[in-house]
Amino acid sequence: CYRINGELAEPQFLEAVCGTLARHEALRSAFENRGGVIGFSIQPPNQVAFQIDAVDFTHADEARTAEFVASLHAAVFDMSRAPLVRAYLLRRSASEHLLVLLLHHIVCDWLSIEILQNEIRQLYRAAVSGEPALLGAPPSIAAHVARQIHLLGADARHREYWSGVFSDTPPRVSLSRASSARSPSSHAGAMYE
Repeated sequence: CYRINGELAEPQFLEAVCGTLARHEALRSAFENRGGVIGFSIQPPNQVAFQIDAVDFTHADEARTAEFVASLHAAVFDMSRAPLVRAYLLRRSASEHLLVLLLHHIVCDWLSIEILQNEIRQLYRAAVSGEPALLGAPPSIAAHVARQIHLLGADARHREYWSGVFSDTPPRVSLSRASSARSPSSHAGAMYE
C-alpha cells in the first residue's frame, strides 16, 4: 500500500500504472498443471486487461480503510488466469490517495517491486508533462528462464552439487487431517530460551 500525498492527475496515474503492469511478461503470466508438470504461458499485452479499481474513501476513517485493505489480501488468485495482479486506488481526499498493489509472489519479488515503482513514476511524469518516458526494454521472463536452464543444464557440476546437498533429505511424510475443525491461523510467534 503506497500513500500518495499531493494533487494527483488520476487518469494519467491510472494509465501509468496499467502501462507499467502491461510492460512486464511476468505480470501477464498464467500457470497451469499440464499432466503433473507446472507450466506457464505469457499472454500478449493486448489480451490482458489490467484494471485498477478507483474507490472513493473520502468519508472513511483510517480504521475502515485499513479493514478494506486487509479484506483485499484475503482474495485468492486464480493461477490459471492472467494477470496475477490486483490494483486499487483509494481516494482519501483531493490531496491523499492510497495505491494498493496485490501481486502474487510467483510473478513479483521485492526487487521487482522497486522496478515497478520506478516505472510508474516515470510513466506518470511523462503522462502529466507530455514528454516521452525514457524506459528501456522490459525484462523478458522467458529469456531469463531459458538462460537459467542453459546455465544449469550446461554445467553438470551444479546438478551434482545440489544433488549431494539434498541426498540425505528425509522421506516425504504424509499427514492426514485429524479433524475438519481447525483453529484459526495465526502468525504470532513466541520466543523460548
